[in-house]
Amino acid sequence: MRACDVGEIIFEYSPEALKDLNTWKKQHAAKQLETIKIIQEEIVATWPETKGNYSSEDLKYELSGCVSRKIDTKNRFVYRINIEASSVYVLQCKGHYTER
Repeated sequence: MRACDVGEIIFEYSPEALKDLNTWKKQHAAKQLETIKIIQEEIVATWPETKGNYSSEDLKYELSGCVSRKIDTKNRFVYRINIEASSVYVLQCKGHYTER
């Protein structure tokens, strides 16, 4: 797990999310990386609200408590917030949550 401080909010990345980010970087996917950056900035700006742009969706069942935002038509940024710790745990940022 890797942590990154964005403003007052700490973003922590699962091993899977780190792998996803590295894949985007290797593919020189500037558009997707820029969208991820914008999503993170919006999470900080609207903290602790989970509603926002990029088709924000509260997930159910085994991903209950997580939020999904659309990076593009095929890929989702999936995360869980911890209000007490002022942190965001990113589970994935490539693919669709139903495919994992």
